[in-house]
Amino acid sequence: RPEIHFGVVALASEVTFWSAACDRRLRHLFGYISGALDNGILIRAPEGYVHGGKVKVVSYSDADHAGCLRTRRSTSGWCVFAGGARGAHGLAALFDWGCRKQTAVALSSAESETIAIVDCTTRSVLPAISFFEDTLRLEVSHEHLADNDAARIGAQSGASSALRYMRKHQGISLSFLRDRFGEEGPSTILRVATELN
Repeated sequence: RPEIHFGVVALASEVTFWSAACDRRLRHLFGYISGALDNGILIRAPEGYVHGGKVKVVSYSDADHAGCLRTRRSTSGWCVFAGGARGAHGLAALFDWGCRKQTAVALSSAESETIAIVDCTTRSVLPAISFFEDTLRLEVSHEHLADNDAARIGAQSGASSALRYMRKHQGISLSFLRDRFGEEGPSTILRVATELN
């Protein structure tokens, strides 16, 4: 349930530094959950969700560079929509979402955004594409939207002088992204305005 996701993740990040304030927040969260047991998400595929045996997967990713004040690590966030292939971004249903604190301190916003693209692709997009292709036998197109030009261009080209250290520092290969989003790749990556991401 997305309304409790943030609270659970925030409390989980405090496990090693647990305090009385964390106990109060946990009791508050349990109080909310016990009062909202009937809440949930009903996802219904709208008319035209699947158009001619094709589905379009649209993903968004973003990161808050050095967002954690204690550790200075960034948090990646993403959401994945699936819908009919006939509209640009119109007809879609939320398929998956997630967030994750990055494992190392990012040295730039381009690095943290690149990690968010990798997280989104490996944790949500590739399993979603596999589900639609293998289980439902649908043809899938994928479009990823990101608001950082350096990360987007690095993903398309597979090389970036500013991000060349990422393989050792974050364990991420830009060539993986190039294979996915390059000219020959099965996916496209486009720029989206920061306020729309």
